Amino acid sequence: MFRKTISFLTVLCVAVMAVAQDKIVNIECGGLEEALAGDYSFKSLTIKGSIDVRDFVCINNNATAIESIDLSGCSIELYDSRDEQYLGIHTHFEAGEIPPTAFLGFTNLKTVKLPLTVKSIAEGAFAGCESLVSVTGCSSIESIGDFAFSGCVALDEVEFSAALRRVGDYAFDKCTTLGRIDLSNCSDLAYIGVRAFAQNTQLSSIKLPACLTAIRDAAFAGCGALESVILPAGIVDMGEGVFAACTQLKSVDMSQCRNMEELPAWTFSACSNLMYVELPQSLEIIGEGAFGHCLSLQTIALPASVNRLHDFAFAGC
Repeated sequence: MFRKTISFLTVLCVAVMAVAQDKIVNIECGGLEEALAGDYSFKSLTIKGSIDVRDFVCINNNATAIESIDLSGCSIELYDSRDEQYLGIHTHFEAGEIPPTAFLGFTNLKTVKLPLTVKSIAEGAFAGCESLVSVTGCSSIESIGDFAFSGCVALDEVEFSAALRRVGDYAFDKCTTLGRIDLSNCSDLAYIGVRAFAQNTQLSSIKLPACLTAIRDAAFAGCGALESVILPAGIVDMGEGVFAACTQLKSVDMSQCRNMEELPAWTFSACSNLMYVELPQSLEIIGEGAFGHCLSLQTIALPASVNRLHDFAFAGC
């Protein structure tokens, strides 16, 4: 009888712990704090109904140890505040947006399920989430803000929405386990920001869409596992050092970039294994140090249109 009592108590304790680990609420905008009633012992949170920035603030202030959040069953509504500032200095929050810095520095957060209606992830929303491995529900996202996933070192795969238009500065900077990037189905993507995918040391494959027109400074710099790159026809605006220090990069095909007139400074600087390069026939200028210290580069065909080589363009080759 004593053993049966102990066994029953053990099962009851496990059941209570399981309840404490997982919280499910159904709320209307601004109602999360009341629904949780001061209990933030859960590790997993599922929200249904509708939410706005006030509910994100409730999580941001009180549930930083959370490991999983499921927002797939709720909608994110617009909120304007005239009297208070939320999540920094912000007073206006769009519908369908994960607000700025909403989960900044949530080091235990592992999985996130977003509403299918989410259209944007604002700046720094998941920055520094060192344990984050999975984000689902991204099928309608049009914009990924600056620093949105910066420093998410456990994030090994991202599914990009076909509706994506913009990837912000430092958006995936130092996501060191991200192995591949496939943007080929993003038929409206025009802009990849400064250091958007820089220092992703395990990144071995990138696919870019034909519609892409701008890649800003050092967007893929320091991606040490990247071996080959094909740049799409739409590229006309490149920043400096886009592929600098991609030490395993062996081949680059830019032949489709029919409107590119200048290869900016330091584009392939310190790509020590670069051997094969096809330049666009429209090219007129090769910028400072563009191929500096490309130690394996033996031959390169310069288009007839090239009329200027800046300082150190091929230094150390």
